[in-house]
Amino acid sequence: MSGGVLGAVPQILQSERSREWSLVVCAVAAAIAFMTLRGPGVVRAPGQETRETFTFVPADPVELGCRGPTSLANCRSTDASERIVPAVSIGRELLLVRGIFGAPSFVRSGTDRFSLACDVTFLETVDHAEVRFGRRAPFKPVQGAWLVSAQNCALQK
Repeated sequence: MSGGVLGAVPQILQSERSREWSLVVCAVAAAIAFMTLRGPGVVRAPGQETRETFTFVPADPVELGCRGPTSLANCRSTDASERIVPAVSIGRELLLVRGIFGAPSFVRSGTDRFSLACDVTFLETVDHAEVRFGRRAPFKPVQGAWLVSAQNCALQK
């Protein structure tokens, strides 16, 4: 009689262990899938085109700034259609955007925030750059930000 009860204990323990290990295996598989299987448009490549939305205030053409390697020479350009500025998309991705201030829909007055949706073409990743989000703010280093070109921008309502 005692053999039957004691014999069942290892089976119960094995059953509990296998449930725990099953949970661990499932959690690891889910984590791997989450890290490698990203949503559409998240994996970037040069030449890729997509639509991105950015939020600005009218002072941003003066306040935003960047500096870095030769590919970012236009960070200081006075030509709004060529100037590169840091912008964070509504998807929270930092992009170095060329030409967004040259868009006709950008001309704004007042202090209200507004959003522009633009077609962007991914040009290259910039290994080392510095960005600032205010004239008096210090430049902060960023790595691996994408340099993109903006076209066909439209004001979002």
